[in-house]
Amino acid sequence: MTEFDIDLMTSEALARSAGYRGVTNAFRNWCAKLHITLMPGRRGYFDRKLVRRRYDEAQGLANR
Repeated sequence: MTEFDIDLMTSEALARSAGYRGVTNAFRNWCAKLHITLMPGRRGYFDRKLVRRRYDEAQGLANR
């Protein structure tokens, strides 16, 4: 995979990997709190690079 490849993740996969039982209101609130947003025009999909960046920012490992 190169830096230009797009790697998407489903909402369900992200929710489960974050410890939620599925896409729930609690999961949606968590995403909003971390500023993790869906891919524009791709309902139900997240960009893995954005998710990783937001995780890093939340842990103080990256600058906003």
